[in-house]
Amino acid sequence: MVTYDELANTNLSALDTVATDVEQLVRRWEYESDFQSGVVTPLAASGWSGPASQAAAGQLNQARTQIDAAFEETSALAKALRSAHDQFVSFQNTLRQIQTDAQTQGLTISADGSQVTWSIPANLPRNAGIRQEYQQSMDEAAKAISARLTSVLQQATEADQAAAAALAADTGTNQQSFNATPVGGISEQEAAQAAALAAQGNNLSNTQLTQLNALLKAHGNDPSFATAFYNDLGPQETLKFWGQLSVLSSRAQPPDPARLAILKDLQGQLGTALASATNTRNQPHLSDQWETQLRAAGAQRIQVVSSGPLSLQPYGYQFLASILQTGNYDPHFLDPIAEHVTQLTRQNPEMWLQAGPQPMSNGVLKTNFLGNGTGFNPMTGVLEALGHSPAAATDFFRNPETLYNASGAPTGHTAPNDYLSFLTDGSKNPILTDTSITDPNYKATLTYEPTALGHALQAATTGVPWDAPNGTQLPPHTAATDDVMNQVVNTFGKDPSLLQGPLSSMNGSVANMTASYIGDVNQAVNAPVGNQLSVFGTPANLNADNANHLLDTLARDPGAYGTLQQAQNGYLAAQLETQVHQPGQTPDQLGANLNRVAAQTGTVSGILSNARANAVSQAGWAADAAYNQSITTNTGIANTIYSQTLGSVVGKVPILGDIANDQVSNMITNIGAQYQHDSTQTSVTANIALVDQGHKAVGQAVQQALGNAGLDPNGSSALNAATQAQQAYNSGLAVDSSYHQAGK
Repeated sequence: MVTYDELANTNLSALDTVATDVEQLVRRWEYESDFQSGVVTPLAASGWSGPASQAAAGQLNQARTQIDAAFEETSALAKALRSAHDQFVSFQNTLRQIQTDAQTQGLTISADGSQVTWSIPANLPRNAGIRQEYQQSMDEAAKAISARLTSVLQQATEADQAAAAALAADTGTNQQSFNATPVGGISEQEAAQAAALAAQGNNLSNTQLTQLNALLKAHGNDPSFATAFYNDLGPQETLKFWGQLSVLSSRAQPPDPARLAILKDLQGQLGTALASATNTRNQPHLSDQWETQLRAAGAQRIQVVSSGPLSLQPYGYQFLASILQTGNYDPHFLDPIAEHVTQLTRQNPEMWLQAGPQPMSNGVLKTNFLGNGTGFNPMTGVLEALGHSPAAATDFFRNPETLYNASGAPTGHTAPNDYLSFLTDGSKNPILTDTSITDPNYKATLTYEPTALGHALQAATTGVPWDAPNGTQLPPHTAATDDVMNQVVNTFGKDPSLLQGPLSSMNGSVANMTASYIGDVNQAVNAPVGNQLSVFGTPANLNADNANHLLDTLARDPGAYGTLQQAQNGYLAAQLETQVHQPGQTPDQLGANLNRVAAQTGTVSGILSNARANAVSQAGWAADAAYNQSITTNTGIANTIYSQTLGSVVGKVPILGDIANDQVSNMITNIGAQYQHDSTQTSVTANIALVDQGHKAVGQAVQQALGNAGLDPNGSSALNAATQAQQAYNSGLAVDSSYHQAGK
């Protein structure tokens, strides 16, 4: 155990010097060239032949081998020494920061670091309440410093042990020759330790599983560790390891909750490490050959259980797909896997069912512990991987298909991209709608694939993982993301029954995509004049009819409606603030600009409101409560779209003066309040026209924007804009009503 005194006071300059000297030895390595020029070449030119010559040649080859091995061993030692030095310096700096923080807080660390104490200042009032509060505060601060000390000393100890193991492994145990296959640095040594644990599969105890999980959690984002770990384990053994561990642990009777909890975390760590090891921007990273072998293993059956009442031999992809559920993957690695799995599914949609546990209902066997299915349908895991990997997702749905053979090797041929059509068409992908499947447990898992498809499409169109934290800045749209979004709008706009039936679990994701493209949606429904309002990045030029139909379909779902209406509210607020803060415009120009915004944004709200009214009339008037709640809970989306829209406009049009955050927040809240309804059967007319208040939201927003800019909120500009808003809103109602009358 590294002690507090050792970490605080050890002079690391000597270790730095040794590491530098060995590094220079490697960089200036001339033994091989000297041996070639001074021994081998002259000897070859001498014409010497015969038995003695042949014996000498053998000795020379051994010498060359030893020189090569010496270089490998020396290089590994240099790496291990430098890695040890850099880690210890980092830990020393961390310790010094802890010491500084303790001193700043009035805490004292004992000489051996075992205690953190404090004393009551002489000038502290003797009031009992004040003293008790002070004591509690200082106790908490002392505990926090103690915890940090324990952590850094533990990390230093682990690094010290790993460094010793790496140096021992690099030099080897043979006293007569150099080590031609050294481990390398500390990261490689810890990876070798992790791989040795993983190779034991389900024979690992819970303590060993915890140790493996800790290694992956601590170093999974280190490319040196992650690459070495998966290289040491190998593609086939990686899948076999997780397959046996997950299935056999989940089949145990009774199940061990502690073990399953470890596996849930371990599954995530394996995915994080795999994403790091396969990122071509990282050095080092896994080779193309390793990835090709992984796809081949994915298409092969792997024996998990060979005796007893259960004989299970799933495909490797049914294990790999679960590992892929975490991590942002490089398209170079993920897309070939995603394409191969999709093409195999297209050739035989039931191949995964046939290779899974039979019947599905007789147990809780799983390869996936992160939710959304058991893992035996790898399409779900692959789509979830795309949902966390935006660049890969965009390429997957947009680029021409690269065709792969059964073992995962590219055939050299391509085809037009048909993936979204296949994944949403029950006639092509019967796994979504197959009525012959009678197993209720398996039928339940089918809903996870559409949900995962929504996640993948969301990442492909927005440019961020589907579950990115609220407030994550979205990148501007590109021609590539626009292409995928057009596929989405055309697919679900042409056939709304998809989102109302087998793919209804996608509604939330499709609403999020549409919200991020709300500027393009406004352009589409107002074509040809809609192009006057801004979009976020490259214009998508969405099909008007399909955009209208998609809005109507989504607005029948309360959650999706709230997402879209609040996105529209944020877009409206940003457009209005842009117009009222433009410098140098005349009153007539201001009025014209406000009229344009009111006219073009009102239509979308009219479509959403009419669709909501139809849904409420069918579900019962109490359904308004769900719509109202969705408006309240999606305020954050309005703020995101506001910032996104205003930012894209400000880049082209200078904004005069500051727009206060509280003013914007208040405006968005007020707009949202206009869409809060408490309907009863008597307050909504027989023709289901929603209480005609929606257009007032635009009018009031115009007034508030004018007031925020110090302009007259009750002048002719506000009145004219309100009129334009009502006309546009009524137009939206009419468009959606005609759509319903057509029986859509």
